[in-house]
Amino acid sequence: KDSGRHARFHSSPRRSGHRRHVRRRHHRLLDVPLRRRPVNQIVSIDTSAAEREAVRKSLGLDDPVPVQFMRYFGNAAQFKFGVSYQFRQPVSTLLMERMPATLELAICATVFAMVLGILMGVYSALKRGTVLAKLFQAVSLIGISLPTS
Repeated sequence: KDSGRHARFHSSPRRSGHRRHVRRRHHRLLDVPLRRRPVNQIVSIDTSAAEREAVRKSLGLDDPVPVQFMRYFGNAAQFKFGVSYQFRQPVSTLLMERMPATLELAICATVFAMVLGILMGVYSALKRGTVLAKLFQAVSLIGISLPTS
């Protein structure tokens, strides 16, 4: 008797209507930022609705989201990232300008982490059980557990 009541609750029209409502709201929440923000960043506040629509159309934002997604990945595979809304320059040029500093930072951080990690590991292996070895192990465990994004 009890399991029948749960089955009715999960398949009730009221629940499925709620799911549809949540899906529609979720779609609208995703739809607004994806479709309207780039236009607002490009045009001024006093731009007419017709001009905003023309900008949306020129950017391809009037296409369905899956079409936009596939177009983006097709262009990204060819290293065509378009023009930056903020700097009004090709994104690939901006990436190339910043690449040397980014690589320098990444390489220095990697070398620093490797040297420090190896020294901490060797010390922990040689001086097992000491307070400093336990501290190094705790720091290593915390470092490995942190998210990397």
